[in-house]
Formats: sequence, C-alpha cells, structure tokens
Amino acid sequence: MSIAVTPQRIGSLLRPRSVALVGAADKSGFSLMAYRNLVEFGLAGHTHLVNRRGAPAHGRATVTSCTQIGEPVDLAFMMVPQAATLDALSDAAAAGIRHALVLSSGYADAGQAGQRAQADLVAHAEALGMLLAGPNHLGFANFVDQVPVTAIPGLPRAAGPVALVSQSGMAASAMLDFATMTGVGLSYLITLGNEAMIAAGHVLGYLAGDPRTRAIALFLE
Repeated sequence: MSIAVTPQRIGSLLRPRSVALVGAADKSGFSLMAYRNLVEFGLAGHTHLVNRRGAPAHGRATVTSCTQIGEPVDLAFMMVPQAATLDALSDAAAAGIRHALVLSSGYADAGQAGQRAQADLVAHAEALGMLLAGPNHLGFANFVDQVPVTAIPGLPRAAGPVALVSQSGMAASAMLDFATMTGVGLSYLITLGNEAMIAAGHVLGYLAGDPRTRAIALFLE
C-alpha cells in the first residue's frame, strides 16, 4: 500500500501538536539537542521520552513504549540504531502515531545492503500507514508554528519569509548560521536525508502553497 504524499499530509507532519523522542538518552547528542530545542520553544509538556530500557533521560522519566504515553502523539523522532528502527516504527504505529522522522544512517547512503534496508523501511512504513521523513537526516524546524523537531542547534525564534530545504543536515546547519548572521528570517528549515518517502518535490509542493513563505532555498546533492 503506497502512501499519497500530499501537501496536506506534509502539512500534518510539519505541524505536530505532540512529539515522541524515541531512543531518548543522555549519551546521545542528537537526543539532547532535539529535546533542548523543544523545551526552548515551550513544548516540554508536549514532548514524550521513550527509551527501551526505561532509563531516565534529560532529567525526566521515560516510558519503554510509545503505547505507554497515554495520550495522542502526532510525530515520532526515531533516534534508534538502524537495526531497531523497524520495531520502533511498529511500536509507534501501535500507539496511533502516523508520522516519523528517521535519524539513522546506513540506508541508501551505504551501498547495496543499505539500499535493501531502505526498501524494507519504506515497505514497513507503508504497511503501517506511516509517512516518514529521512532516513539519514536531522529533522525540521517549523518557525511559522514554532515547532522544532530537529537536532540542529542555534534555532532562531522569529519566523521570516524564506524556507530552507536541504538534503544534508550539516549543510542546513551551516546555512542556518549564515541566514542568522545576515538577518534572513526563515519560515521553515527542513532536512530531507535520503528522501525514501518524502522527496524535495513533495516539500516544494507544500511550501509553494504556504502563505508565510515567499522564497525557497534548496540545497540538493
């Protein structure tokens, strides 16, 4: 079952009211930064920490499964190793989560075995009815609605008219720094990674109809 990646579905992914950080851990710099961004944007109460071993993270208790969160969650940020990602997606889907960001690399960026793993990832997500961004990316920041789900540091609080879309998370981070330095305000910062399900064209289709975005900057490899 293929999933229609419509502007409406992209909009739902980019406007989550609540987020699960799956694989939340103090030893993960990605987890630390993603959590810090959400807290700084005032979303601590809508952020849920999931750790398979139940170890506390970022000074908070965690749950071992998304199904234990006890309230609806719109988006899961998967910060688990590639080998654990399929099970993590199944767990999120069981909790009713319909959107996921997959941080892990080792997919189409890593040769034939990785390409097979990416095909399996997409097939699994489609079977679960989940739309996923990535893999091998750093998430997104929606400055229009003040929702950052990203491990990129140094996010501005004010929204501007320029959307920044990048396959590379590291390049996005560098361009964000340059935008901040030159006074260019951003409406969105979106990293795509391997584009397994959501491609640049899908994001462009959404942004082209967004009234708060007047220009779109693309970094594509």
